Amino acid sequence: MVPVTQGWSAMPNILTSWKEISQYLGKGVRTVQRWEREAGLPVRRRDGAARHAVLAIPQELDEWARTRTRGPAGPVADSLRREIAILRDQTIELRKRIEFIEECGCAPVREKPRMTRAARTRGAERRFRSEATADAS
Repeated sequence: MVPVTQGWSAMPNILTSWKEISQYLGKGVRTVQRWEREAGLPVRRRDGAARHAVLAIPQELDEWARTRTRGPAGPVADSLRREIAILRDQTIELRKRIEFIEECGCAPVREKPRMTRAARTRGAERRFRSEATADAS
């Protein structure tokens, strides 16, 4: 007879929630849910349960991630391409600003930071107290 503890230790680790799956993959819950819908992330569900309890086996997730990141296709590569395009556009815009500043020899005017309501209120209270003490003397 096999002891019960051997059976449990032989079972693979199982991730039992979207949060656990997302932490394992190092992404947000919504990203992982989108990958399940759009890219076939290997997540298991009970029959007929569309959005209830989910299960995932880390070895299957590892294999899925390996096949998705090897080539030029896949959600990870698509996400990186989008980020690169955004960074490229931002870099072009920053270079234009630097060129403008160097040509005119001036720096752009910085706006004065706005006071918060609390800071304005504290300032008004201080002024009121100082006026009141001045009137009393």
